[in-house]
Amino acid sequence: NVPDDAVIGEVDVYDPETNSWSTPGSIPTTRLTSDNGAFTNADESLVYVVGGYNPFYSNPDALTNLFTIDVARALDTDSPSIVIGDKRPMQTQRGDIHAVTDSKGTKAYVTGGFSMYPCSPLKSVEVYDIEADSWSYTGDLSSARGDKALVELGNKIYAVGGETSHKDQCSENPDDVPPLSAQSVAVDAVEVLLPNKNKWNVVASIPNFRFRFSAASHPASGKIYTF
Repeated sequence: NVPDDAVIGEVDVYDPETNSWSTPGSIPTTRLTSDNGAFTNADESLVYVVGGYNPFYSNPDALTNLFTIDVARALDTDSPSIVIGDKRPMQTQRGDIHAVTDSKGTKAYVTGGFSMYPCSPLKSVEVYDIEADSWSYTGDLSSARGDKALVELGNKIYAVGGETSHKDQCSENPDDVPPLSAQSVAVDAVEVLLPNKNKWNVVASIPNFRFRFSAASHPASGKIYTF
């Protein structure tokens, strides 16, 4: 009984220079997803939307989809519109994810997530070569998790926080399944990937458990902010 408007289709654009919002159009119903990731290419001409779940949660399996939104068409002052393009899908179904590009804007990283929520999250990591439109795997996360934040800072990729699932969350015996309030188990580890080594290392723990949140890097100060 999920309502038809469970996922918002409108695309909102924020202009920091004028401190104003606009809505150039909507994503077609056939492309609507939730709990997905997004990133841009090097010249920021396209916004890429990857993975997630279908808009009605009628099937718990996550998606592999990757599509683009043409930025120039969305920002056209005379006739703005949302123009969609399809790209090569991921190799693994992933929902509850974030995505981020490297410092050069030539590759994008998608880590962990859930293929079938709420069962065990993934440790695997995929890398998208934007120019070649191809996916490959790199080193696994140390901690399997979804709903974490993913940022790039100083030529490194950071995975912050997130959640895994209670060990009995998907038990075949209903009596073993914990109450809803105990099903998500927060992860406090902060891992960093050195892209040239394809290996993740745990470098810190966040002081307060966080999952289903966002984060951003601030290169000028060399810091990462979590929200």
